[in-house]
Amino acid sequence: MMRILLTILFFLFACSQEGAEHVGGVAEEDCCEPLKGGVDPAALSDESLFLLDHAFEDQHAESRRLVDLAGKPVVLAMIFTHCEYACPAILQDLHKLEEAMSEAERDATQWVLVSFDVERDVPEVLAAYAEREELDPARWTLLHGDEGAVRELAALLGVRYKPMPAGGFSHSNRISLLNAKGELAAHIDGLNVNVAPLVEARRRMDVQG
Repeated sequence: MMRILLTILFFLFACSQEGAEHVGGVAEEDCCEPLKGGVDPAALSDESLFLLDHAFEDQHAESRRLVDLAGKPVVLAMIFTHCEYACPAILQDLHKLEEAMSEAERDATQWVLVSFDVERDVPEVLAAYAEREELDPARWTLLHGDEGAVRELAALLGVRYKPMPAGGFSHSNRISLLNAKGELAAHIDGLNVNVAPLVEARRRMDVQG
């Protein structure tokens, strides 16, 4: 969490400095303008994952940051595409979660997979995986990042992983739900699990606004 706190302090300092440069006049740009998704940066708590500034690439080889997800709830899991056991089960649980939601709820939710495998799961591999698994590109985002980005995100999500000699990964099996401001709202652990707690947590977000 120290990095997030430092990020907030840096951001506030930058805002105050820009304001100082326009004393007696009108600034051309507001440094505190809303982030993507209409989220006011001042409204983000120090628990928001959207404050992480690491760059990722999606399955279309486009540069993305987590803040690009701001404005809608996010269902997120960490996998690697050549996984033969746990990751297919995680994906099956994600599909169960999709099916348990109404069409409106599914469309108002962002579905994100982040790969542990920074060497092999490059954008074109993620794109082929998304096509093979029939992941709707209108809803699903698959992300590749460098080792630092993936490690920090995993730590904040409470996901542990380590590379194995055979080339795979030993890892936690966790599906996380973030609210529209990037705060962790709920998670479920395990494989072939009951997804109802995440469905209920997602619906509470709509009620709470």
